[in-house]
Amino acid sequence: MRSLMLTLLAATIAAFTVTSALAQNQVNLGAEQTGTLAFVAQGGGNFTLGLCDNLNGAKKCVSGDTVIGKVGPNTGDFAPYGGFYILQGSSLTTGTSTGCVGTTCSWTLSGGGYNFDWNTQKNGLGTNYLSGTLTMLSMTEVPAGKVFDETITLELTVAPGNAGGILASMFADDHGKVVFNVQSQTTLSLEKSPNGRGIQGILESGDLTEAPEPGTMALLGSGFLLVGGFLRRKFIA
Repeated sequence: MRSLMLTLLAATIAAFTVTSALAQNQVNLGAEQTGTLAFVAQGGGNFTLGLCDNLNGAKKCVSGDTVIGKVGPNTGDFAPYGGFYILQGSSLTTGTSTGCVGTTCSWTLSGGGYNFDWNTQKNGLGTNYLSGTLTMLSMTEVPAGKVFDETITLELTVAPGNAGGILASMFADDHGKVVFNVQSQTTLSLEKSPNGRGIQGILESGDLTEAPEPGTMALLGSGFLLVGGFLRRKFIA
């Protein structure tokens, strides 16, 4: 019994240590300073989404494909670094509705693909901390008074070699996870917006974290399995 308790304690400590370590190294992405996001409803709860410098009166993009924001303050190993993030790309992402549960609506995202640069200068001509491509994966939306809040999840693929920047080696398997917090300027959910309706999405904040290495996740999973197995035996007994 004593050895089982010690194993349980070790597994629990390992699980919390791993999750704590993953949470400590984070790049904080600030609100957009130039550029914005442009949604266009496609009917049936679906939409397209793109980067845009200028919107017209109907909230549709008329020019540009760049969003720039400030980086920091960061945590953990990223704490010493600031600068700016630059998103660029003219491709459109398609949002396909997967329905709503209560007031929370969800979409899968496909297509698109945007260049991501983290640089000391807003024009991208300073020190390159990190560069790669972003692939949009999913989005959720909830009402927030007279607007809606969206959470967009993306995958970062770091550029190979020196092009990836001086911090590229900090990202296991050359991958990271990005989450953007967006506020759409509309009183009507994207799920219910009529075909062709333009909606501005203001990028308010975000974060970039390292993708955990497979070995790290295996350790975390083993810890939870040991805890679960112990509790199961206790309840059965």
